[in-house]
Amino acid sequence: MNKSYSAEFKMKAVKRLEKLGEPISKVVADLGVKPTTMKGWVNKYRKSPKAPFIGSGHLSPEVTLLYKLE
Repeated sequence: MNKSYSAEFKMKAVKRLEKLGEPISKVVADLGVKPTTMKGWVNKYRKSPKAPFIGSGHLSPEVTLLYKLE
């Protein structure tokens, strides 16, 4: 079964890598997440740093703006 993590949890984990420079092996061991999961979070953050973890059923700010413009 897949675990569900909050956007805040993911953001804190990514910041440990991106801002503090901690090794991925240490972060995943401390948090108990899989390295592939962590890498996915990092990729999402790098792709859209303003809103990387919008959640299921929610639209990104860019898509929401497009709907408002229609």
